[in-house]
Parts: sequence; structure tokens; C-alpha cells
Amino acid sequence: MAVPRAQWRRNVRRMLIISSCVLLVACASVEPPPASSAHDSVATDPVYIDRFTLTGRLSVRTGDRLDTVHIKWSRVALGDTMRIFSPFGNQLALVTSTAGGANLQRGDVVERADTVEALTLSLLGVSIAPNMLARWIQGLDLSVVDRLPSSGTEPADHWTIQAENLRQIDGVIGGRVAGRVLARAGEVSLRLVIDSFEPRSSTSRDVAEQ
Repeated sequence: MAVPRAQWRRNVRRMLIISSCVLLVACASVEPPPASSAHDSVATDPVYIDRFTLTGRLSVRTGDRLDTVHIKWSRVALGDTMRIFSPFGNQLALVTSTAGGANLQRGDVVERADTVEALTLSLLGVSIAPNMLARWIQGLDLSVVDRLPSSGTEPADHWTIQAENLRQIDGVIGGRVAGRVLARAGEVSLRLVIDSFEPRSSTSRDVAEQ
């Protein structure tokens, strides 16, 4: 039985209306992706963590001399505490610093200086600045030119730094730490293998460990 032309047109019109409604509902149910903002891009940029506890293995070569030690480093706003251990676990030295200066304790002997750099030069044969090293291990300022102190008879050497195996730090947006840091300046080379790195809360007791 043939469908009258007028009825056929009404059926087609009804189907078109229903199809249009379905498309409108489908489009309304799909939410557009959130627009990116400047805040989002800034949040993923590397950030500097100024309070942390680190354990690792430090090797320093100066000419024919090679020193390898284990280190536990606690860094807070008031200063640094570095415990230096032999490969067998015996504590060799304790380096502490505050705004008033730095101390190096070996057994019952305490050596004092204005900076940690002067004490590490006495202890390991190379001047290590905690502020500089703290940024290197986080993959920061690797292209900044830093210099070893001049001996007075020869010009100072420039550090060449590599931070390898950078990884994200859980719970810190933009926080990173390297698995190993390599630095070289003239005949001096430094290697720090990082075994653990834990950020310290700014609300924690902000004093150096004793």
C-alpha cells in the first residue's frame, strides 16, 4: 500500500527533527577540555627545594689523590650538617654551619672557619660550596660558571657540571633530583651518587642536626 506523499513528507520531517535533537544533546554532554593557563605552565617548571636530607657516596679526585666517602647531608634554613663516613661506615668527620661560621669536627679536634668551603678544602682537598651543590643535585644552574678558588699561583678553574638521571620528586610539583652529579674543574673531579633525597617541611623543627 503506497504512503501518501503528504504523509511521507511529514515522516521525513519528523525523523530530521529527532536526529537534530539527538545531535544537540550529544554535543551538550561533551565538555570542552580545560583551557591551559599561565599558572599550569609555571607549576611544572623546575623548583628549588632548600630544605632536605640526602644520603649518598661522594668521590673526589685531585690529581693522583682519590677520596671516596659516604655522606649524610641535612640542609635547613639555619645551616648545613654533613656527616662524613668511611666506606666501612665509620664516621670520619662532622661538618656544621650556621650564619656565624662553620665547624669541622674530627674526633676531639674541632676546626673552625668562616665557610664550609674552607673546611671541605681541608678535609677532601677540594672546596665544595653547599649552596652550589644543592642546586646541582636538583638539575639547576648547570650552565652557570662557578670557579674553584685560585691557589694564588695559577688561575681559578671553571666547573663543568652534569646532572644525570633526573627524576621527579613525589609530592613536590616541579621538584627534581639527580641520580648522579659529575663535576670537573681542571685536575679536580667530583662525583656524587645520590642514594636518597627527602624534602623537609618548612614547618618542621628548623635546626641543624647534632
